[in-house]
Amino acid sequence: MTLDRFEEAWRADKSTIGPEELMRTLRQIEREGRVQTVLQCVCAVITLGMTALITATVPDRDLPNGLLRMAVSLAAMSVVAILIRRRIERRRRFQGLFRCVNDAAAGALQDTREQINHLKALAGLACFIVPLLAFAVYKLHLSEKMDAKSVAGFAVLTGTVLLVNIIGWGFYFQRTLRPRRQRLEAFVAALGE
Repeated sequence: MTLDRFEEAWRADKSTIGPEELMRTLRQIEREGRVQTVLQCVCAVITLGMTALITATVPDRDLPNGLLRMAVSLAAMSVVAILIRRRIERRRRFQGLFRCVNDAAAGALQDTREQINHLKALAGLACFIVPLLAFAVYKLHLSEKMDAKSVAGFAVLTGTVLLVNIIGWGFYFQRTLRPRRQRLEAFVAALGE
């Protein structure tokens, strides 16, 4: 279906989503994709920088066979590979986005669903990290490498950061992703009829 045919059908039936709203949604997704690309590049640079810093400052004599260097390098390369793979998949999906209305709507819906799944995974990861960090800080406190004041400050800082992130993700989901998904699902259903 071309955009002109869809516009004619939409003018006949005002109960479905219009082509202007679809184009506005697609442009918004495109803008968000550019911002996400910049943020992913920043994350990759930070990850590689921290890897270089850790491997340069931790002496090999502290660990057998340089296991820390190998583990950190492997983790950093995995993060960078995941970021590159996600960018390539997203770019491939959006190359011909404005050619066909059906493909554009389906691609936008798939992208929105992937963003929702990504937010759910981040929230789950945050919930997994809290007990892990608490255990690590507890062990540091028991070994007297961290005093009670430092433990309290770390707990407040970490808790605040995680809470703000989870609230922000929830707000983004409720205000942006959920309504967009519902509009796109209705739009795809209207195109299928």
